[in-house]
Amino acid sequence: MKKWIPGIIAIIVVLFVAANLYLIFKDKSAVARSFYINKWIAAKEEKLVETMKKDGVSAPLEEQLVYYDDSKGSFEGFSVKRGEEVQMGTTLFKYETDTYQETIDILEAEKDSLEKQIDGLEDKLDDLEDLESDTSLKNVNKKEGYLYDTVSIEMDIFQTEAEIKRLEGEVKKVDSQIATADDKLPRLEEKSDITGVVKDINKDLSNPVLTIASKENMIKGTLTEGEQAKVEPGMEAVVTANGKKYKGYVDQVMISPENEPKVEKKSFYSFTVVLAEEPEKMAHGTHVDVKITTEAIEHALAVPASSVDKISKKKQQLSVLDKGKIKQQKVTTGLKVGGKQQIETGIKEGTIIARKPLSWEKGTPTFYTPLKVSQWEKDMYKNMRKLEMAKLAGKGFLSM
Repeated sequence: MKKWIPGIIAIIVVLFVAANLYLIFKDKSAVARSFYINKWIAAKEEKLVETMKKDGVSAPLEEQLVYYDDSKGSFEGFSVKRGEEVQMGTTLFKYETDTYQETIDILEAEKDSLEKQIDGLEDKLDDLEDLESDTSLKNVNKKEGYLYDTVSIEMDIFQTEAEIKRLEGEVKKVDSQIATADDKLPRLEEKSDITGVVKDINKDLSNPVLTIASKENMIKGTLTEGEQAKVEPGMEAVVTANGKKYKGYVDQVMISPENEPKVEKKSFYSFTVVLAEEPEKMAHGTHVDVKITTEAIEHALAVPASSVDKISKKKQQLSVLDKGKIKQQKVTTGLKVGGKQQIETGIKEGTIIARKPLSWEKGTPTFYTPLKVSQWEKDMYKNMRKLEMAKLAGKGFLSM
């Protein structure tokens, strides 16, 4: 073979590659890139839920702080001990008065105070009833400077009567205490307002002398600065404890950090979750997992997040199939959850898109996809007329 032949072949190859590159990249070239697209997908509506996972610990839902008041008498002794379960109304500790007469005086003074309040309310009630029966209710009472009307007077009468009944009930209680008093040293008692467990007792009588913790649980946790801005009271939450899940909701989100804020340190904020149902067995201090639903969209138009081409913060696009051709479609994105991206504007449900963004600069690109012969139906050939098959075959030969 002559020595100049390889050189000629090399020149031809270079010219061929250069010509193809020119045809591809020149303006308005009819030759454009071809893309292999393994799979097309359709945009569809689905529920998107954004959640936040946090660690938590159980704590008493409610606490009662009980104080010792030495003005009521000297301290006789505790009636309960630490760790003991108590019911609402259980006696916690007792006061001891110095003399029988001192106890009677205290009760009678309380009764006198209640009766004076009742007398004042009865006078007020008489005045209101007189006003109600007056035919000139809509006139201005110059002495008092108020404008009375029937509705407001009836409301005042109702509230006054209710308060009188309440105070009369208190008087009956005091009368009962006085009536049952005997020659024994009388005692005044401090009782529990809630059902729970005695958490702390201060035997030195430093206040609060007793702390009662309710048996019901709430969940406490901590948020970072960014998380605190996303979580709001009322958001749904799911608590997982000892392998079981319990529904609840966020009750409080503190706006003040747990510690004194400092420039050089990050701030953390407390939050609490109230459970919809009380777990059968959950000791205070049990560590749990908390999942808070920060945002939920029932009918979100969603696509795979990998299909979105993020050109800039304000500009995103999808590669869509439109009338058999690929084009870039500008879109506005919304909530992103895992591998799903919400599309707010730009496409509609059912729009066909490429799973991954495609990029080209010149011309109109073509594409090819795998041929899935298994999906063809044999009946399509049986139903096709011979003339149609002949026409298609002819077109195939002519295009070669």
